[in-house]
Amino acid sequence: MRLIIPANHHWAVEKRVSLAMLFTEPFIVREQGSGTLKSLQQSLGNKGHNVEDLRVVAELGSTQAICQGIKTGAGVSILSTLAVSEDLQAQKLIALEVDGLNLKRNFYLTWHRYRSPSPLNQAFVQFLEKELSSK
Repeated sequence: MRLIIPANHHWAVEKRVSLAMLFTEPFIVREQGSGTLKSLQQSLGNKGHNVEDLRVVAELGSTQAICQGIKTGAGVSILSTLAVSEDLQAQKLIALEVDGLNLKRNFYLTWHRYRSPSPLNQAFVQFLEKELSSK
């Protein structure tokens, strides 16, 4: 995950920002219970902060809604770069790192222990293993 800002933001020329800078901007968060919010809470907690330290202007229920909010200048947010890859490639949004803030997020793969995985499932697991080993 990265800090996502609109292309016309005053930080657009930066590659990374400080944690202190993050607290100065209007911020859009995901809804309670979302994995993205939990990950952000944990990352901030590891640095002695919490989400309430941010200038939260909106709590939205989808990545797409947050993207629209960022594009219209309502605020910035922390999102997966995969989720906003098209807007990043189109240079509508910019992804920045936040110094000292670990924005990695964990995902878990589960399956039924008494069922054989389908060929599609096996191919998906192989794809994930290949992608993760290359990072």
